[in-house]
Amino acid sequence: MIGDDTKMKKGFSQLDTLPLSDRVAQQVEEAIASGRYRPGERINTDELARKFKVSHIPIREALKKLAALGLVVLEANKSARVLELSLHDVGYIFEVRKVLEGLAISLAAKRIDAASQRSLQALVKKMDQTAKSKNFDGMFAADKKFHETIWHLCGNPILIKALTTLLMPYFCF
Repeated sequence: MIGDDTKMKKGFSQLDTLPLSDRVAQQVEEAIASGRYRPGERINTDELARKFKVSHIPIREALKKLAALGLVVLEANKSARVLELSLHDVGYIFEVRKVLEGLAISLAAKRIDAASQRSLQALVKKMDQTAKSKNFDGMFAADKKFHETIWHLCGNPILIKALTTLLMPYFCF
């Protein structure tokens, strides 16, 4: 469950330019990615409304957005649960990921410039450093950023959306 109200409020204030439901969705997504919400855990909409000091409407809108990203499963009683991935699900994701990322890499290789190469090299170095220091959260964040950078370099918005949608649940777990 969301535990550190101070951290959440600080992060929440940095998102003031986004619509309220997007701000809530980003905070819940971060809570899922950081493990404050565990796979299969019920997300209490009343609790979220109290924490964010908002009505249930932006909470429900945020949960619908997270369901579209594949991070939560909406339930009949207007609540939600964090998605659980089985080993089979992860295997299926990797089958598709191999093909789509291969295409993204091929397209990105045709478009990459020197600045993007340096950015990717810096991310690889950061992954190496964080792995050596056993900072697995940092390593994971750098790995995710590395892949997202390649996706965006491919220049194909449909492919970027497909990879983002496919891998968002995986990256959060």
